[in-house]
Amino acid sequence: AARLGARAAAEPGAGGGFDWAAVPPAMRDGLYAAFFAYDAGWAAVGVSVLVLGLGFAAGRSAVDRGRAAAIVGLPVAAVLAAAAVGAQAHMLAPRYLIVATPFLVLGLGWAVARLGERSGAAALAAALALAAAVAPTLAGYVYQREAEVDGPWDPAVFWRDVAPRTASGDWVVFNILSVAGLYARYRGPSDAPWGYAQLWDPVHEPVDTAIARVAAGAPRHGRTWLALYKGTVSPGSAALKAWADTHLFPAGGAWAGDVLLVGYVEGRPDVSRALAVDFGRGVRLAGAAHASRAAAGKGIAVALRWEATAVPDANARVFVHAYARDGTLVAQHDGFPAADGRPPKTWAAGDVVDDRHGLWVPPGTPPGPLRLVVGLYDPKTGERWREAGGEDAVEIGVVEVGRQGAAPGRP
Repeated sequence: AARLGARAAAEPGAGGGFDWAAVPPAMRDGLYAAFFAYDAGWAAVGVSVLVLGLGFAAGRSAVDRGRAAAIVGLPVAAVLAAAAVGAQAHMLAPRYLIVATPFLVLGLGWAVARLGERSGAAALAAALALAAAVAPTLAGYVYQREAEVDGPWDPAVFWRDVAPRTASGDWVVFNILSVAGLYARYRGPSDAPWGYAQLWDPVHEPVDTAIARVAAGAPRHGRTWLALYKGTVSPGSAALKAWADTHLFPAGGAWAGDVLLVGYVEGRPDVSRALAVDFGRGVRLAGAAHASRAAAGKGIAVALRWEATAVPDANARVFVHAYARDGTLVAQHDGFPAADGRPPKTWAAGDVVDDRHGLWVPPGTPPGPLRLVVGLYDPKTGERWREAGGEDAVEIGVVEVGRQGAAPGRP
């Protein structure tokens, strides 16, 4: 309830907010799960609904049918709606529908019984049809389903969602070994290698152990991707992401199906400068630091410091761009300050907000200098904010890109 309240109060443009449009699709997925239709598809749902419909048609009277509709329909609809609404604060898991299951079974049993009063053959046919509808799932559920989902199942989905967003020099860390195994099953030679931080129910390794593994592996790869099944629902996953947000440099992320895929680069800014760039609306860029050298296929670490000169009256996303000599945009990262955790409208006057950004330099980028440019823009319109001098961005420094394969910090 607290999470739902926070989402309801959040501004949608700031990465939060409650979306009523997401409720009907979640109810649809819940209906699919309630009928246990995984390996049979929507045909299983159709068979069950058909049996219920025929049972209602064969009901003894309007009162009989109305009583059955109330006893079965109201609890099932209420549970589906509650699970769909709650999914925005947690997730939609089939086990949340267990409260509706007895009522659904009562309804199917009532329908078969009413059909039996009209025709024994019809009742037998309905019972056999129901058995056939759930048999494919019952036969393979325990052995084939490595992850809990609420729609039609495709075991290649995790690989297909993750692989296109990563590069061969990256590293993908999964918070659940079953999903990692499915990724590994379909992974090709050019796909990113993987690791794990087992932080999902029912098996949790110590969070410190998982963090130490990620900290040791991150410097050896271009980007480290946390592939968090169901996002930060698990406290261990939330703790791992919180550590990465403050010790690595966020380099992009998005939901890929049921997986929150968040990328980071590792680095140490070794050039810093104090700034006093006022963007108005209570937002000032007070300082910037960045790595002085980088290599193709690796990352550039950028650390910004923002100050609230007053209570900001609008939200803005930060952009950090890296441009080559000819003006080509080579790398960028956009996001709300502090790994999307501190949009400006959450600041109080006098707040100081540290903000990390990671820019990934694509393989094949030629050696040479890259100009780093920082600015703000409206997340709804894309319009850039202008600083006091009228510019819509400020250059914070230059990074020298060495030859590919060279360690950052070495010529």
